[in-house]
Amino acid sequence: LSVGSSILEVGSGPGYFASLLANKGYKVTPIELTSGAREYAKKYKKYDKIFHHDLENKNNPIYGKQFDCVISWATIEHVKHPLKFINLLKSYSKKNGLIFIDTGVTNSFTRNIDSGYSKWLQPPWHLHVFSCNSIINVFKKNDLKIEFFDNKWNVKGLSYFKRFLRIIKIILNFLNKIFKKKKRIQRYRKKT
Repeated sequence: LSVGSSILEVGSGPGYFASLLANKGYKVTPIELTSGAREYAKKYKKYDKIFHHDLENKNNPIYGKQFDCVISWATIEHVKHPLKFINLLKSYSKKNGLIFIDTGVTNSFTRNIDSGYSKWLQPPWHLHVFSCNSIINVFKKNDLKIEFFDNKWNVKGLSYFKRFLRIIKIILNFLNKIFKKKKRIQRYRKKT
């Protein structure tokens, strides 16, 4: 994903990641429905351009717009219908665009290394608990090809802030690999 690409962030919270991406030169459109997160962002100057539009509403200013990349961190576990949510994100993604999702996954290994982790996943805040297979199936049922999947971000002993930084680092490295791969393909096509 080249610098200057358009990114839609759904569930942006107070805008930490949106701010980071904007500072790297990406065109970011952050969406956050929670008023508290938007107010926090304004108060502490994290990111002041956070929108609160329902993506399903045809009257929202970005309805029908498509982005090079759609990202959503720690949001899918909050929505009532995960399949419908992924389909909505897909509708905002350009053809061959990227969709990144982060959510907690639970399995026996996760419970063994971090007993508090499974307690964190509970209603009314978290409506869904995903296993690795179930989150992969949500994508497959929406006819999306999974290019990258990693379930090792939840490591005992790391603070949530360090986990967040690890996620950012992994994703930026992955985007960099994709961008380099596309450049190699373009150079090859020019030569032939």
